[in-house]
Amino acid sequence: MCSSDLFDGARWGWTFQDDVVKFGIENAQLNAVMTRSDAGWRISMGPEVIAGDQQIQLTVRANLCYERDEYGLLFRNTTSSGDAPRFNGYVFKLNCAGQARVELFRDSQPSVLLDWTASPAIQAGAPAENTLLVWAARDQFHFYVNGKHLGSLTDSAFAEGDFGVYLRDRTNGGVSVSFTALTVKEVKLP
Repeated sequence: MCSSDLFDGARWGWTFQDDVVKFGIENAQLNAVMTRSDAGWRISMGPEVIAGDQQIQLTVRANLCYERDEYGLLFRNTTSSGDAPRFNGYVFKLNCAGQARVELFRDSQPSVLLDWTASPAIQAGAPAENTLLVWAARDQFHFYVNGKHLGSLTDSAFAEGDFGVYLRDRTNGGVSVSFTALTVKEVKLP
């Protein structure tokens, strides 16, 4: 299985909007702008494609952001419905200071699996472009930014799920990023 999205609106929707964030497709990219810093994180879900053992690559351009602002990828997610959706999966995210982090979401509550790790491979600030890559097979995970390995971990909380994009303004309001390409490939352990 190999699937990709150039965020041109031809394949999947991705759009989401509420009183503090707008995810919208324009000019072959998924643009995301958050207007307040006191409203927590937001996620825009991609297609309902259930995947388990996979390699996901996401390219993101930071247009406006400050050191503590965050963006990233939600994967192996199983959203529970109800009055408010609950996210259950993994988030691989970057902050605009040039650090990466991996969290496990259970009922939308994050816990840290791999704490903030600085790397010269991460393009900090804005404008900057970074490509995040997650290689996940069974309970093994490897995380890369711009082709450089940042860390690995083992976790068996979620074996499969769908994916989305993540944004959080932690400073002044106005964080703006553009998600420009997404590729998902099936992987197999020998």
